[in-house]
Amino acid sequence: MKLKPFKEVVNKPFAGLLNNRDRLILLWGGRGSGKSIAAIRLLIYRCLLEPYFKCILIRKVYDTVHESMFEAIKDEVETLGLEAFFTFTQKPMVIKCVNGNKFIGRGLDKPDKLKSIKEPSMAWYEEGNQITEEDFITVTTSIRGKNARFLQEVFSFNPETDGANFEDFWIYKKFFKGQGERTFRDKIEVENPVTKDLISLSFTSIWSVYHDNPHVPDSFIATLEAMK
Repeated sequence: MKLKPFKEVVNKPFAGLLNNRDRLILLWGGRGSGKSIAAIRLLIYRCLLEPYFKCILIRKVYDTVHESMFEAIKDEVETLGLEAFFTFTQKPMVIKCVNGNKFIGRGLDKPDKLKSIKEPSMAWYEEGNQITEEDFITVTTSIRGKNARFLQEVFSFNPETDGANFEDFWIYKKFFKGQGERTFRDKIEVENPVTKDLISLSFTSIWSVYHDNPHVPDSFIATLEAMK
């Protein structure tokens, strides 16, 4: 198998993702920026290259996982010419790699099935702005696989919230409040209640817009500029 260098298959803002082992990756910005493609291709590369990889595909409602995340991964596998290395099963919703690694689809409307997954090492939250903090806690406390070299969770989302003030939204308060830049790396430090040692939760934010995507058609650019 010959994989292209990762930086050649994603837009420039995402070129360093494959080497990033932060616990959380926050990919956000406007439509057409290529953030979802970057998330998918990161996961495909991780699946092929990591000795142990079990990724949960997370959306608020289980029935939407197939039409968005599952199909999107299948499309990108085909685009990259990697069909020979993956099999796709709809019921149950599983994507298996020939090396034994896999993706498993889950919805937050069925939390019991989420908790039943053994040793997950990664999660991808599509439309992360629709996820509540309680949802996040349910998932992140499940990502604790001991066989993986590292654990990671990826959010991809547009900067939209249901509330009137985005500063009230938990993702903003937890990761973005007080930050001077939109693209940055940071960490949250907490104390181990037993050992009293400080533990770091590292995270990366990558902001992107359609200007960062050289593949956006002119008609889409015109549409966005007309609505600016």
